[in-house]
Amino acid sequence: MDTAASGLRSRSALKPRILIDPSSHHLLNLGDVAMLQVCVERLLELWPAAGIGVVTDAPELLERHCVGVHAVPATGRYALLGPPEPRVIRRAPARLMRPLLRVERARRGRGSPALKAYLDALLDSDLFVMSGRGGMTDAFMDESYATLDEIHVASALGVPVALLGQGMGPIAHPDLRKLAARVLPRAALITLREGRSGPGLLRELGVPARKVVVTGDDAIALAPQAPPAQADAVGVSVRVAGYAQVSADAATELLDALATVASRLAAPVVQLPMSVHPHEGDHESMRGVLGTTSEPPGSPAAAGERAGRCRVVATGSYHA
Repeated sequence: MDTAASGLRSRSALKPRILIDPSSHHLLNLGDVAMLQVCVERLLELWPAAGIGVVTDAPELLERHCVGVHAVPATGRYALLGPPEPRVIRRAPARLMRPLLRVERARRGRGSPALKAYLDALLDSDLFVMSGRGGMTDAFMDESYATLDEIHVASALGVPVALLGQGMGPIAHPDLRKLAARVLPRAALITLREGRSGPGLLRELGVPARKVVVTGDDAIALAPQAPPAQADAVGVSVRVAGYAQVSADAATELLDALATVASRLAAPVVQLPMSVHPHEGDHESMRGVLGTTSEPPGSPAAAGERAGRCRVVATGSYHA
């Protein structure tokens, strides 16, 4: 993180202001929450006096998972980066971005406290960070455009941008690739959670190799230092969602097969749900099929404790 760090030190040596946009604004994916926790911890190790804001629509969950940061309303982000505003933002020259956002704050901020709060945080930032996400891909087109627009705004403001724990691609849509090629090279640092496809994609998009580092999943930093005394379970995590290309029928077949194997091995089955989002709750996908009604863990630490009890894990979720 040396490039971003040096840029930040030159801007604000005493009390830097850092804005983090996490992958999960609702904080209902424990893997994403884990990556956010690690991100906050590492930033505070670098700058103990930093004031850190996190874009979220779940301030009560943010307070539970990340002590000492303040919530920046995600609805303000949506108001700025939702249509039709991005067309104006993308056309604005860098020298006009700060005046443009100040005008937006004066014009719309009085009627939208969330927009004003988001613009205040963005305009006052010394560093803009995106913590672990896998959303820069054709499967999440709208969010990919909003993410790139946000990076464009921050970099046009002269704020160093660091993208940490990223899963990149695939990106085949020509318009999305064009925007990504224009915006991503401006980032000071991009760290990837895999080295098989992400580095090649970023190279194709014109991101200099010196800005790209493969780190793996940041959430691994939360793993306990000592292994558990007994790890004899079969772990399972299934994501039934369109982007995962797993149907309910396929999940049932997989879970039935794993239950059979576990029975033959006389091994317990441990469920490792990562997402508890209402539209893709992993625990709901597994409920009943395995003959249990295991509730999701309430924190990344609890999820890690469950994973530590497993000898082997079958998963469609990389966090598990």
